[in-house]
Amino acid sequence: MRRCSTCVMPESTPGIVFDHNGVCNYCATYQKFDYKGEQKLLKILNAHRNKNNRYDCIVNISGGRDSAYTLLMLVKEYQMKVLAVNYENPFTDIQAKINIQNMVKALKIDIVQFELKNRIHERCLRNNLLAWFRHPSAAMVPVVCIGCKIIWPDIIRIARKYNIHCIVNGGNPFEYTSFKKELLSVPRDASLKSTYRKNIRGLI
Repeated sequence: MRRCSTCVMPESTPGIVFDHNGVCNYCATYQKFDYKGEQKLLKILNAHRNKNNRYDCIVNISGGRDSAYTLLMLVKEYQMKVLAVNYENPFTDIQAKINIQNMVKALKIDIVQFELKNRIHERCLRNNLLAWFRHPSAAMVPVVCIGCKIIWPDIIRIARKYNIHCIVNGGNPFEYTSFKKELLSVPRDASLKSTYRKNIRGLI
């Protein structure tokens, strides 16, 4: 079986293509992390400190380690007045729910939790699984969890309600699932605007 000469992924990988040197398209479009540095972060945070408002920023929390660390740093290290926001995902593990309660209590901060209406998350997952059973395709992998990608209107609504102009997310770049874009034939280095267009085309 043919494998990439750099990352050794096999030719059976969905959407993989090799160049004349035997390097796959996953490696060819790899982008190094562009770290802006802490001073850049502090500049943004300081610009949103508001003595006249109850909160300086929103931190989205899921109960996982990335958002927990982000929340801890914003509250303790950077002394921001934080409003925690949590989407009550119907598939959230019980331990994540306990983590959220513990974080809010330990840091003595406020939290707003919300759900999506009309069981849209559950319906999305059900429809995507049924579509997979009818016509299995690697391109369906990126949309299995698409239900949690439509929460931003609610988060922005909460930000407007409390007059908050800064929303902070935390993530781990080593867990970035760029392969999902490749499965839809979207290059890893594609711009954000073209990514959305190509995602729709790939799903269709």
